[in-house]
Amino acid sequence: MKWYQSRTMYLFALAGFLVGLVFLVAGTWLDSIGHSMPFTVESFITLHKTDPMILMLDIAPLVMGIMAGLIGAQRSLFMVIARAEKEWEVIFDSFSNPIFVININNVILRCNHAVADRLNANFANLIGKPLVDIIGANHLDAIKTGTGEFLWLKRLYDVSVYSIQAADVEPQTLIIFHDVTDRKEAEDKLFLEKNLLRTLIDNLPDRIYVKDTHGRKNISNHADMLASGGKTMQDVVGKSDFDLYPAELAEKFWADDKAVLDFEPLIDCRLPGLHLDDHARLATHCRRQVIFD
Repeated sequence: MKWYQSRTMYLFALAGFLVGLVFLVAGTWLDSIGHSMPFTVESFITLHKTDPMILMLDIAPLVMGIMAGLIGAQRSLFMVIARAEKEWEVIFDSFSNPIFVININNVILRCNHAVADRLNANFANLIGKPLVDIIGANHLDAIKTGTGEFLWLKRLYDVSVYSIQAADVEPQTLIIFHDVTDRKEAEDKLFLEKNLLRTLIDNLPDRIYVKDTHGRKNISNHADMLASGGKTMQDVVGKSDFDLYPAELAEKFWADDKAVLDFEPLIDCRLPGLHLDDHARLATHCRRQVIFD
């Protein structure tokens, strides 16, 4: 809000003007009594001609109105700042991740409700305490560098550290703990499932592979690797049929792949493949391809 849009400033200015007007009237009345003159308009004019000091009372409403308006503008500014601080506090405490603000001596200046809730403590027992007393010395390196993961209160966290610099204010540090427990558990579960799936397909006698839209193999099981003429997975993965088979076979395979890409799945088709034990022999095998949208 701009200063000339402040309702508080206008109210204070009006109040100051009225108080100044009271000073003007009271001063004029007292001066009239001092000169044994009636309190009339004629006396007011006469006093201005004979007593120049009364001119000071004339500007009292204007001066006091300006002064009160400035006070009102300042008060309005303080109200805006106080409201902003309150909103910041609400936002700060609404984060579910623990947040600390510490000084250069690693003493806690502020923390959010998530910290108090995790520790089952109140702010009085946290503010002013060294951070190491709250999280333990083992995790201090991860916090200082802002890297790595650590276990705290049976939850896994990684940390982000931000420096807070402001004029005429002691440097502070903002520390945010990101709870990655659920994500880590999901990643571990996915890794285990992928390993189980890999073990499964590698022990199947049937050829299983996955290709991208350019015909390059992204996944190949052990049976497919051997039938493709490879000794290791690196010989097959990332390669197309044109890299693995004679041109006439590769052309046939690619034609079938394009049919699959056009949503025409090939079921129980028989196609030849290479085997390391006899490159001159073409072994007949059954390939079943189904594409899912």
